[in-house]
Amino acid sequence: MIAGMTATWARRSVVLAASAAVALTVMAGAAYAAPPIGNPDGSYPVPPEARAVDTSNPDMVIGNGTPQSCTSAAVVAGVAQGGIITFDCGPSPVTITMTQTAKVFNDTGPEIVIDGGGLVTLSGGGVRRILYMNTCDPAQHWTTSHCQNQDHPRLTVQNLTFVNGNSTGQLEEGGGGGAILVRGGRFRVVNSAFFNNRCDPTGPDLGGAALRVLSQHNGLPVYVVNSTFGGGAAYGNVCSNGGGLSSIGVSWTVINSLFTHNQAVGHGANPARGGSAGGGSGGAIYLDGNTFILRLLGTRIENNHANEGGGAIFFVSNDRSGTLHIEDSVLRHNPSDGFETPGYPGIFVLANGPPVVINSIITDQQDIEDVCPSGRVCDRVLFQDASGRFHRWDAVSAPHGETSFYFGDPGDVAFAGDWDCDGTDTPGLYRRSDGFVYLRNSNTQGVADIRFFFGNPGDLPLAGDFDDDGCDSVSIYRPAEQRFYMINELGSDDGGLGAADSSFLFGNPGDKPFIGDFDGDGVDTAGLHRESTGLVYFRNSLDTGAAHSQFIYGDPGDLIASGDWDGDGDDTVAVYRPSNQTLYLRLSNTQGPADVSIIAGHYVGMAAAR
Repeated sequence: MIAGMTATWARRSVVLAASAAVALTVMAGAAYAAPPIGNPDGSYPVPPEARAVDTSNPDMVIGNGTPQSCTSAAVVAGVAQGGIITFDCGPSPVTITMTQTAKVFNDTGPEIVIDGGGLVTLSGGGVRRILYMNTCDPAQHWTTSHCQNQDHPRLTVQNLTFVNGNSTGQLEEGGGGGAILVRGGRFRVVNSAFFNNRCDPTGPDLGGAALRVLSQHNGLPVYVVNSTFGGGAAYGNVCSNGGGLSSIGVSWTVINSLFTHNQAVGHGANPARGGSAGGGSGGAIYLDGNTFILRLLGTRIENNHANEGGGAIFFVSNDRSGTLHIEDSVLRHNPSDGFETPGYPGIFVLANGPPVVINSIITDQQDIEDVCPSGRVCDRVLFQDASGRFHRWDAVSAPHGETSFYFGDPGDVAFAGDWDCDGTDTPGLYRRSDGFVYLRNSNTQGVADIRFFFGNPGDLPLAGDFDDDGCDSVSIYRPAEQRFYMINELGSDDGGLGAADSSFLFGNPGDKPFIGDFDGDGVDTAGLHRESTGLVYFRNSLDTGAAHSQFIYGDPGDLIASGDWDGDGDDTVAVYRPSNQTLYLRLSNTQGPADVSIIAGHYVGMAAAR
């Protein structure tokens, strides 16, 4: 039932809900349930120029408080007028099915912001593009003699969802842009989602079922922030190339966003092979041209697919001056049926060198079902990253959802337990500099509900149910003595906890402690991990003596935890290997290969979470 401390972790879960899904409702009343908006795991800092615009003083409000007042004609008129545009369609989510593409006029603005407030969905009805801006289209009014490089209009779409856009057969500017086509000025997308958009299924350089962008001012990037493209098997965007994004010669900065289940369905690549119509590259992202940069920051790209090259990303800088930069991101299982760059699964890249990859995972690992059998109550895995953020997986699977929050000060040791005996683990912190313990009774960020001190500076905290009373308490391991000090109650009111109920010697210098109910009797006992050799050993009683069980598991440098991963009542070990960012989980306390291995990410601590 309990997991042990490794690195900065002692035991179980903390964490809170991250971003919530945006619910969508069709005007007829049917529910349109949606995936989450943005990458729930993304926490990359967003620069000021990429953030949502303040729309508290709009130039135009579409609607008068009822869904019926929010019409396609009103959207078209509002976009044509420009300025800051918001919606008042009532308190519930609403979908507006466009009967005409909304088009920006270049002599309005220069700032044009369309803000749906998290309640508005614009639908192309499966037959038309939803939004269009083109500084080089005379019908939208030329405003400069250099339409391909002008700083206006500056279009921002935020807090909106775009569904069922379709630009098939609309070949302006080379086609593509099923939901939105932009040429010229500047463009930004914030807190928005793109589901089930389409563009032509063939064509060597045509792309962008969601977004097609060209000719941004002075080569400045398009910002895409906290947005979702696809997000679920029934929501993916589909085009010949670039199910999510596509451009020629345009730079992009994509922050804390999510791309899943998008497809590049063309055949024949670019240039098109003989006898083919071409296309099929960049399942999520298709970028072509000369000098441009793609920066993926805090972004997750998984389960996208390309018939040709780059199931996740197709990036071709023709003169090899472009740069691909991937940071704090995860790219997983993005199959490319045709070709990809060796060593970078799901990516085909021709640039000024190999991709710059920082603190990221790029893997072809396929989906893995939850190890917890249906109907059982199981522990989950909990990680801590170097910034002090906690990540609680909602399943030991790939993919998986997770919740996260920050708690405590740098250097605090984080753990968790059931402090109020309600069956739910909540966070705790141990400050090794002064021996103070800080506990909360809810999985929320905030001040401690319980504070007390226990132990000496340098001690390591251990949380568990050491007397089978259904409540967890905080004990310590003193590395200098190789001694466990066990106590069965919590302190309060900034006071001391008093003497331990029991203590015992166990282990050798340098061994790392962890806690678990290894025999399923309801009492958590002590285990140790010798990182230098991978030796795991534990006792089934809280006293001095030889190990009741020992075996080799893992490699030197692995971090260890134990949990009831399969809900059978006893805890077994798992190790996290920082060198390859992989979790290796075993379902029995015996030597052998991992029963489950999952690419996890960059972390510094691990525990189990009930």
